Amino acid sequence: MMVEDTLFQEFKDKAVKEVIELVYIGVGYTALLLESGSIGIAYSYFDSKKGCSLLDMEVDYEKKTGEKLLEKIYSNIPFERTVALALINALNNEFALKLEVDRDNSKLFELLDIYSSKKIAMVGFFAPIVNKISASNSEIKIIDESREIEDKDFFNYLNIADSLILTSTSILNGSFNSIIEKVKDSKVKVILIGPSTPMVKKLIDNYGISMLAGSAPREGEGVLKAVRHGKGTPIIGKYCKKVYMSKY
Repeated sequence: MMVEDTLFQEFKDKAVKEVIELVYIGVGYTALLLESGSIGIAYSYFDSKKGCSLLDMEVDYEKKTGEKLLEKIYSNIPFERTVALALINALNNEFALKLEVDRDNSKLFELLDIYSSKKIAMVGFFAPIVNKISASNSEIKIIDESREIEDKDFFNYLNIADSLILTSTSILNGSFNSIIEKVKDSKVKVILIGPSTPMVKKLIDNYGISMLAGSAPREGEGVLKAVRHGKGTPIIGKYCKKVYMSKY
């Protein structure tokens, strides 16, 4: 089952009951506010902006229930997926806020066991994590399309890696399913990470993921203002709980 199917099935019933209040599209992140007050965020994934319109001009998702927007998780346009994933995270916000917190990534590094000479692969560049691993006894190989970081041996390296840190923007650009397919029969520990991460246990159950690490908005106006002002993870993170879910 593709990740899009899992997310759609998980939230389709809730989407028909929840009304979308406002959609905030920022250059860094997109936020969605429900009438109930719950908020979800997702990385604003601009694939190839060729005009002034990002979404269908005939569609207005505000003041309506979320089922039509939820369907956009299947879209071939990454930015439509962005807004759909923000909806999913808003629908899941109340649950995510109850999860355990990993503010300093200590649980993540414990899972990675970075001081035991591990081999770590990373899709999507996360500077604080890279710096910590680089200062440890472990090695790391990275690819990141947006930063033009390439490594022709990366997917061969996955065959011997102990862990894979996978950005949740892989759900937005459609690469999640193919990457998970490459490691599904291996012993590699997969950590899905980033503010866009849907904190949904079925991602652990269905795709062999070891840990989900994401952000749960807790101070609504702070998050929305940061999004409107084009702020990134360091600022938006001040108004979120840095939560995690582990299979262990």
